[in-house]
Amino acid sequence: MDRNTFRVRRSSPAGRGQLNRLVVAALASAIVVVAVVALSPTAEGRADGVQLPATSQEVVDAPAAVELPAKPVVAATDVPIEPADIVLSEPAVGVVVDAPRATRPECAGGYSAEELNAELHVGAAGGVVGADYARSQVLPDGRVLWVFQDVFIGGTGTLGSASFSHNAGLVQDGTCFEVLQGKRGHSWIGGDVEHELHHWFWPLDSVIDANGLLAQFVVEFRNPNGTGAFAGAEPVAVWVASIDLDTFEVVDLRPAPDFGDRPLYGFSIASDDTYHYLYGNCYRQFADPGFAGFLHDTDCGPLTYVARVPVGHPEASPEYWSGTGWSSVRADAAPVSQKGTFANPVQVRRLGDLYVSVTKVDDWWEDSVVVEVATSAEGPFVELRTIDVLPVCDVCNTYFAQPLPWTGADGSLLIAISNNAWNMGRDAYPHPERYRPSVLSIPLTLEVENSGGGRVESR
Repeated sequence: MDRNTFRVRRSSPAGRGQLNRLVVAALASAIVVVAVVALSPTAEGRADGVQLPATSQEVVDAPAAVELPAKPVVAATDVPIEPADIVLSEPAVGVVVDAPRATRPECAGGYSAEELNAELHVGAAGGVVGADYARSQVLPDGRVLWVFQDVFIGGTGTLGSASFSHNAGLVQDGTCFEVLQGKRGHSWIGGDVEHELHHWFWPLDSVIDANGLLAQFVVEFRNPNGTGAFAGAEPVAVWVASIDLDTFEVVDLRPAPDFGDRPLYGFSIASDDTYHYLYGNCYRQFADPGFAGFLHDTDCGPLTYVARVPVGHPEASPEYWSGTGWSSVRADAAPVSQKGTFANPVQVRRLGDLYVSVTKVDDWWEDSVVVEVATSAEGPFVELRTIDVLPVCDVCNTYFAQPLPWTGADGSLLIAISNNAWNMGRDAYPHPERYRPSVLSIPLTLEVENSGGGRVESR
């Protein structure tokens, strides 16, 4: 199926997908949902609560439980989001952000949606035969770092024959790829201390710090049931891995200044010349026991927040957007986005002078990607397009959409989206292409006009 097939509309009809949710919910307890369960061998000789190395010679204890800063529980239905004070402008004028260029002539090309789909979705770039939650970062030398969750590498054409790790990286230099793994095929980040399917790290977003290291935010997950991304899995804390970009060695791994899990700041990051803006979502996909046994936490899943730290300093204590200004108090944070019933996994890029927000509303349970724009990191955001994304097969679903940090040559927005089968063991293990990311190319108007009539335009 052509993964660039989509339908565009201006808004989502109210109540859309409710019947589908109920049907899927009734079946949910009998299927495997984007999960790597006991089909993968568990690691021997490792246990939770081990110590993690830091840059200096001291060690940092992995927290068995995290004491979160005080924050009141906010019901999604009680949080007002102010309407955007901007309106769409026509005719369309697109933002064009140039794609990276390969550093080696023999690797030229590789960055269009068509080329990325040929490598990441149809092919198995770098030997990655299956993965989800594709996130990309353009590195200072022009290469691109992709990071993934629950990755299958190698094998003989099926997921079951491949090696499994909870995270891995893929360095792209045009059409040339190099996979990043930990020792003995374990996870690249935290692989020495993870306990497979019990305790692991999943990548979030990343920035370049003032020392030229990659600061890769990761979320620590634990599942006492030992079934990985399945019932019982919960995020525990946000950590930051410092990575040497010459060797891609993880030289440091420690809790983020705000390591709290509701929300997870660093779930998405956008930057201007002064600040890194850390968007936060609780990402509690398997933590609500009240609906079909293991679905998203509906109290926090629809809400996204934003904090900020000075550019180059992810180690700094954040300030939080309160709805009226920036505060040093976490409990003052107010959501900048509220959508859906189950999940609102907002991902934001700064393209030109605009902040472009993409979210796969309700994640597994719906088929719509909403694109919004704003002239500031905290919004307000105005809806630009809603795109219906087709799954790759009749028994498949889509989830987690992230805008790439470059556009098509015509200004089209490029969005990486995850794919899987509802019953992963039956329908994706023998067909690994069903568990690979794909890239959509979406023509958009990336121009806004404020209510006073002054045009904000990026080319």
